[in-house]
Amino acid sequence: MDEDVDLDDLIDAEVRRLRTFSQLRVERRVRPVRVSGDRARLGQAVTNLADNAARHAHSVVRLTLDDRPDRAVIVVEDDGPGVPDDQRDHVFERFVRLDVSRERASGGSGLGLSIVREIVLAHAGTVRMIDGLANGSGPGCRVEVELPLVPPQDGVNGRADAHPPSGSSR
Repeated sequence: MDEDVDLDDLIDAEVRRLRTFSQLRVERRVRPVRVSGDRARLGQAVTNLADNAARHAHSVVRLTLDDRPDRAVIVVEDDGPGVPDDQRDHVFERFVRLDVSRERASGGSGLGLSIVREIVLAHAGTVRMIDGLANGSGPGCRVEVELPLVPPQDGVNGRADAHPPSGSSR
């Protein structure tokens, strides 16, 4: 069911969840941004991205939400070993696990990122994996999701401008 979804609420819930169940440092930089879509499915995509980052991180996971003209941008980063260039598109396929030596019980099913891709595509968005952390502090992994903003209505541009941007918190 399509409805207005405040992505900042989904990101904040995920940050709280990770901080509760993880020993990792979880950083956030969130601007209020609204899209139209299925709240539960978008929440599942954010959870899958965060779980993937937490599984591979050494010490930090960073969730960022911002906007570009007509697009919401979710970025999930970790400071883990990263993904080789030639495998980045492959990780969004079903049942792909890059580390074949891991036992199934210790890793994921290989479905998390393919589910993210399907959810993002169903919302007319894009998902891509790029080089490491934005600040260059390590190899890491960075996944960017772009989704269309809610169309402007009466001067509102898809941002929930009633809330000021919030900085990184730990």
